[in-house]
Amino acid sequence: MLEQHPFGGGGINNTTKKELEKMGLSVSWANPNYSLTHEKSIVIDGEELFILTQNLTTSAFSKNREYDVLDTNPEDVSIVRQIFLNDWNRSNYSPPSSNLLISPINSRARIENLIKDGASKIDIEIEEIVDEKIIALVCEKEKSSEVRLIIPPIKNLSANKKASDTLTKCGASVRFLSSPYPHAKLILVDNDKAYIGSINLSKQSMDENRELGIILVESNSIVTLYSTFEKDWKKASKE
Repeated sequence: MLEQHPFGGGGINNTTKKELEKMGLSVSWANPNYSLTHEKSIVIDGEELFILTQNLTTSAFSKNREYDVLDTNPEDVSIVRQIFLNDWNRSNYSPPSSNLLISPINSRARIENLIKDGASKIDIEIEEIVDEKIIALVCEKEKSSEVRLIIPPIKNLSANKKASDTLTKCGASVRFLSSPYPHAKLILVDNDKAYIGSINLSKQSMDENRELGIILVESNSIVTLYSTFEKDWKKASKE
């Protein structure tokens, strides 16, 4: 299932759809009920689930900072497979409560609650942060927590300038990473839980798109995410 009009991708998926159909694959355009299907997920044999920040492009594999999750939790796999089937069939689905973030159903509430839960430290590495409510919430949390933000250079994504200026004034530390390009969507809280997924911190991404993410608490995963964030933080610039 492909987004017919991917952001910044022009008509590239038209060619992909034709090529896949020639190979005998069943291909459908994504559900038009959403402003955009920005979800990146793969379910294999009903047993394994990949939740990705990345698209399946050359730059995603070779030039970007991306974070991907392999999830074998049967409940998560079942929910995401059912989302796929219902979007494929253009039918409604109300998923049960889980550790998944699903736009436009619950991702705003889950992201806001994750940030609110921060007791001492919030690290964010994300491509886009433009939602005013989220910006205000992060500013408020900076009063009691250390906040660090990694985003692309403003010349690459000017929409982030307001968030950058506002958060800097609030006392948060903001840095800009040129390479690898931060297409990531990562929020680390107190080094013991994290969000990863396709959801940017924008109104459209949280409230209007089809998106998917997950809250992680598994310690080995958190250690890997934290060490990668630190590596990028040291490489990123203040201007």
